[in-house]
Amino acid sequence: MAELSLVPNPTLLVVQTGIFLTNVWLVNTLILKPYQKLKAARDQATVGNQDEARRTLQEVATISEAIKQKTTAALEQARQSIKSARDQAQNQQAQLTAAANAESQTFLDGFRTDLKTNLASERAKSNEILGTLSDEIFKKLLN
Repeated sequence: MAELSLVPNPTLLVVQTGIFLTNVWLVNTLILKPYQKLKAARDQATVGNQDEARRTLQEVATISEAIKQKTTAALEQARQSIKSARDQAQNQQAQLTAAANAESQTFLDGFRTDLKTNLASERAKSNEILGTLSDEIFKKLLN
C-alpha cells in the first residue's frame, strides 16, 4: 500500500524544483515569448496603424483647412480685383461719356450758332428777294 510520508525528501524536492524551473523556462522560451512578440506585432499592425491613421487624418484635416483658408483668401482677393477693375472701368466709362457729351454739346452749340447765322442771313436775303418779287408781282397785276 501507499505510505504517507510527511517528512520531505530533499533530493526529491531539488529534482522536482529543477523539473519545475526547466518547464517554466521551456514554456516561457518556446511559447510565451514568441506569443508575446506575435501579439505585439499584431497590435502594432492593427492598433498602431489606427493611431497612425488618426494622426494622418488629423494632418489631412489641418492641411485641408489651410487649403480652404488659402482658397478663400484667393477668392476674396480675386473679388476685390474684379471690383477694382469694374470700378475703374465704370470711372473710365463715365469720363469718356462725359467727354463725348461735352464734345457733342460743343458741336451742337456751334451748329446751332451757324444755323442761326445762316438763317438770319437767308431771312435778310429773303426780304430783298421777296421785296423785288412782290414789286414785280404788283407791277404785273396793276398793269
